[in-house]
Amino acid sequence: MVTEVLSADLIVWLSILLKALTYAATLLAVGSPFILLALSSLDDSDRAHVVRVGVISALVAVVLSALRLPVSASYLMGGSWAGAFDPMILTLVAESPLGTSVAVRTLGLVLTLALLFRHRAALPLAATGSFVAALSFGLRGHVLEEPRVILAALVTVHILCLGLWIAALPPLMRAARVHDPVTAGTIAHEFGTKAIWVVAGLTSVGGAMLAVFGVLGVDALNTPYGQGFLIKLVLFAVVLGLAALNKLKLTPELQAAGSTSRSRLHRSIQAETGVIGLILLTTATLTTISSPG
Repeated sequence: MVTEVLSADLIVWLSILLKALTYAATLLAVGSPFILLALSSLDDSDRAHVVRVGVISALVAVVLSALRLPVSASYLMGGSWAGAFDPMILTLVAESPLGTSVAVRTLGLVLTLALLFRHRAALPLAATGSFVAALSFGLRGHVLEEPRVILAALVTVHILCLGLWIAALPPLMRAARVHDPVTAGTIAHEFGTKAIWVVAGLTSVGGAMLAVFGVLGVDALNTPYGQGFLIKLVLFAVVLGLAALNKLKLTPELQAAGSTSRSRLHRSIQAETGVIGLILLTTATLTTISSPG
């Protein structure tokens, strides 16, 4: 995998970076409605913060998703920037699975903007948008291989679980920064309880996808995709370690009014955010330069 990355040209690097940023913004937007549904311990200011993050992320994700079309057109033209402005190539990309995925994702992200309204139907509508946006990831790439329906379902669940996890990080960092230790500990404890199910979902879905793609044997480590997936697994293990530290040590200390644990929890969540960023960058690299085979 390292060889393929080092030999990549500017368009490939731009595609990887744009894809990683699109992942991050989309996952924040996808998870925000579910954070509002899952965490009852958030006060009005916390919920307003989640709404701001979700709406801004949705708008950014729409723009980044649209930019992927001309970048992909340039990639098809052998790395020529002329492809980004060629109507025929752009039409070809727009009519491809990537174009379909971007269109569906945009629809879902627009629906998540219902978070801006205070109508009782707003949150269910935004959650529906999250589901649609997550489904868009199952409309392109290696997910189109058979069994297509099963793979699309697995990817959709994977995105929803990951979105919930990532969207929880901003309010958790905010809680550790602005709330008193007991309140911050209550919010962290509630998420830690719900996160057990998220981890179970990510682990089971990830294992099922590995089995379907056949990336479970030692021989897979000889392929760029297998090597990249191993890197993702190591990084995911680091995230789980940080999450366990938060749940088993820092959160109980906060609930016991340990004021010094607020800054420690904040730093731990920052580190967790950084590692998740590396996972998204690795995923973007993996899906750009290789495939399951």
